[in-house]
Amino acid sequence: MGGMTMTEGVTIDEVQADVSNLFHLLSVANELLGEMHFGTGDERNKEMDKLSALNSIAEDRAREIMEKISDNYSSLRGR
Repeated sequence: MGGMTMTEGVTIDEVQADVSNLFHLLSVANELLGEMHFGTGDERNKEMDKLSALNSIAEDRAREIMEKISDNYSSLRGR
């Protein structure tokens, strides 16, 4: 959707592709975060815990949106 102006329309196909790309980006980030050591006890990096939790929530939400678009594709396209 780069270079798009506010007067141009956005198709459901573009939205679907963007949500899919976002989901895959978040999924890879979650995999990488899962491989990291956040420390333990007093040494625990609580900011990394928060980042990991927020990324997981965002990935779940992107998956839900992707599934809703797929489930309702025909009606969203107006067919």
